[in-house]
Amino acid sequence: MPLQLTVHHGLPYLLLEIKGTAHLADGLGVMAFAAAACGAATYQRCLLDFRETQVSWTFTEHLQWGASAGETLRNLEKVASVVPPSQRVGTSEKAAQRTGIRLRTFMDIDDAKAWLGT
Repeated sequence: MPLQLTVHHGLPYLLLEIKGTAHLADGLGVMAFAAAACGAATYQRCLLDFRETQVSWTFTEHLQWGASAGETLRNLEKVASVVPPSQRVGTSEKAAQRTGIRLRTFMDIDDAKAWLGT
C-alpha cells in the first residue's frame, strides 16, 4: 500500500496521520515534514499517528529513526507517536529520548492526546 500522509490543523498540536507501508526513508521524511510544518505554523507539539502504518524496520533502523527524531524535532516541546501494539518496540523512543527530546510512544491515541496536554 502506498504511503499516505494526512495533515490536520486547527488543534493545539499538529496531527499527522500516516497510513501504508513505510520504509526508513519514509519515516525520516515524515519527521522532516513534521518539523517544517510545525515551524511554519508555530506548533510546539506534534502527534504522529502511525496506527495504520506497516513497518518492518531492523533494530538499527529503529535506532536511526529515533536518533533522527531527536535531532529533527528538537525544537518542539513534546512529540507523541501512536503505533499499533504489534509494532511497539521501544527502540526508537529510547534513542530519541537519549538526545533530550520529549518524545513518547503510545498504543492508545487518547493517552497520547492527554500526554500532549489537550
